[in-house]
Amino acid sequence: MYYLGEDDDGLSLPPIHVDPPIISVQPTSNRASRHQASTTTSSNDWISTLPTRFGFGSQRHFLSQADQVEIQQIVELSSLLGKRQNGAQYRVKVDNGDTTFLAVEDHSQQAAAAAENNRRWTFTSSWGSCRELRLNLLDLSGETALVVRKTLGCACLPGFLHKVQVESSDRRRLGSVEQNFTLLGVSFTVYDETRQALCHIDGPSIYSCCMSTETQFQIVSVDRSRQIASLIRHWNDVLVDYSILLTYTPETEAKLKSLLLGAAFLLEFLYFERQ
Repeated sequence: MYYLGEDDDGLSLPPIHVDPPIISVQPTSNRASRHQASTTTSSNDWISTLPTRFGFGSQRHFLSQADQVEIQQIVELSSLLGKRQNGAQYRVKVDNGDTTFLAVEDHSQQAAAAAENNRRWTFTSSWGSCRELRLNLLDLSGETALVVRKTLGCACLPGFLHKVQVESSDRRRLGSVEQNFTLLGVSFTVYDETRQALCHIDGPSIYSCCMSTETQFQIVSVDRSRQIASLIRHWNDVLVDYSILLTYTPETEAKLKSLLLGAAFLLEFLYFERQ
């Protein structure tokens, strides 16, 4: 399937190929319900297929050859019962269907601060999507390959908008994804480590509270003359669940791919995360 974009001047944007990835595990009968959520017991229990062609411990090796990345939230049974015991967790798959990364929310600092004040730390607190967030992307060897940090923010306050920073495994900053203030619609800008704008992310012209469960975001160049990637949240018939599909153009550099992966997590966290 191909999606065609169009910029504000009416110029046609090149198509982005968004065929669903090949899934190496076929659905079974216990996935028959459309609304049944995936479950997991521990971040140590996640299972991948055979090692992929990407090297371990390096997000550049992983993303340099990836054309598509799919992100699916893992929902624990305790979350369905209203008692979240762990932070948000996501599976990250490449276009061949292999689970390459497990993204795990790191809440150690918040929990430690809560313990010092003799109070209970909860993930579903009143802060909701405004809260700070750190996601560690673990590779097949269990090592951290990429870190996504979200700062405390609120979409209603200019100067205090949502933002994520993306870091490599050696804590080197790759860049950031920052929300733009708009009265209507969704708009983000991707910056490199020197805060030079790399591209824009545009969503539907609706209020965030009205965001559909199936939504497409256009990722365009700084001058908005061409489309460089696409990001779609859609229903996956094989996984029997919603997932985010991020598709890159062949010329997209590995660092920008890493930043767009961080943007995908930010959008998932702001608009689609299941508490």
